[in-house]
Amino acid sequence: TLPQMLVVTLRDDRPVNLVSAFEDPVKSKEGYVSKSIEKLSQEYEKVQKFVHKPIASFYVTMDSSNENLKLGMEEQTIQQLLDDFSSKVSELLQ
Repeated sequence: TLPQMLVVTLRDDRPVNLVSAFEDPVKSKEGYVSKSIEKLSQEYEKVQKFVHKPIASFYVTMDSSNENLKLGMEEQTIQQLLDDFSSKVSELLQ
């Protein structure tokens, strides 16, 4: 099974775990993917109140029903995400 979404965030302060997005289970009769992605995005926004702004954040998703996610830069493929992430890390290491 392939993941429905991948989010990669580059930070300079601390690791952040978004598992609390699912403390209340997603309930749906029409599938779980879209609502789960929406909850993850909402949690991502909430935690920004307590941490530094990420240096960079990228995501790729197979679900096209969630528009305007505030998770960073949307990538079209996982390879594009990896390339952009690698470029950003290389830039920071110089």
